[in-house]
Amino acid sequence: MTDAPLYDTELPSISDRDAKEKIDRLTDIIKLRTAFEEELFNVYVGRGSVAVCDQLQQQLEIGIEKLTNIPVVLKTNRQRPGTTFGATHPTIAKIAEVMRFVIEDEIRVDEVPGFQHLRQPEGEYREPGMLDIDEVLGSYFPEDQRIVLYVDAIKDYAGQKIKVSSDIITEVVLRHEAAHAVIHLGKDADGNIFKLHDYLRLDGREKPGRLHETLAQLFCFHSVNEDAELSDCLHVLCKYAPAPYVLWDDFRNVSLERIRDILIDIRRNRLHGDYETFARNAL
Repeated sequence: MTDAPLYDTELPSISDRDAKEKIDRLTDIIKLRTAFEEELFNVYVGRGSVAVCDQLQQQLEIGIEKLTNIPVVLKTNRQRPGTTFGATHPTIAKIAEVMRFVIEDEIRVDEVPGFQHLRQPEGEYREPGMLDIDEVLGSYFPEDQRIVLYVDAIKDYAGQKIKVSSDIITEVVLRHEAAHAVIHLGKDADGNIFKLHDYLRLDGREKPGRLHETLAQLFCFHSVNEDAELSDCLHVLCKYAPAPYVLWDDFRNVSLERIRDILIDIRRNRLHGDYETFARNAL
């Protein structure tokens, strides 16, 4: 017996060749990302190749850069333990409430073994022990509306780097990734979301993107600031995070309403989607 495909794609009515080519490109990106995750796990357990990971990552970056907004809905037909969707997930619902956005799209949440990101960005110096929340402890994949939590990395960090339980770290990381998802998919009062190609263009080629991470960290902060354990964990994680993950602290006293208004203006292309433009309008 063969497994059913992991992804089903519901296509709109398509009559032109260009639209079909875009759908094929999206399918290729999904396959590349799956292969990338599998090879990273193989590296973690001693069976894989970092060179292969690098090659797959480069192919993914090229494919995503070329991707334009595609009117499709991706749904999973193979569920795993712990998988939940959209506004039915309490953490996603909490973030959406803080941001005053409505979630109607499906957002998959998976916990997987292994470590996602093994390389320090070229030319960037980091103190020993520094880590990104995204791509090390968790990831949000906007192309298929999926959050992934890397449970081995979280447990390793909880056990060796900081004295915080893995459950608390998991919740903070999930809130951070959920903030990325709600920034992308949350509907404002006019029913608008962040179009995929515009969302992917935030920060240009800057990785990790300062605007992406500042917004995610701000909404995460406002969701945890009344819970001492979660708030303390966020601040501890920030001590070990590179600059894009700590810039949010400059905006902690800016009202949520102001941050949200700037985000909506960026979504509507009234403001440029970069950190400097956000900072000028927020402070």
